[in-house]
Amino acid sequence: MLVPFQKLVDIFKEKTEIINQLCSNLNLEVSLVTVIHTKIGNRPLNGISKEIVKFMASIDADMGFDLYCYNENNELLIEEL
Repeated sequence: MLVPFQKLVDIFKEKTEIINQLCSNLNLEVSLVTVIHTKIGNRPLNGISKEIVKFMASIDADMGFDLYCYNENNELLIEEL
């Protein structure tokens, strides 16, 4: 489980109804984009728990991931997968 995601869930899970009401009343959408910077050979993402997926679904949120991979000389190799 990723700690930053879990912190978001811990803060907002009891506010699901309020979030959904605000989105409905104000025509808003929820989106979470995670930006990952890593060097080749590192594994930056271990997975997302079911609890986090269920929470994101409960507020009808989109999730995105931007991945930036660098070699040992800090040269960008792969961008936005």
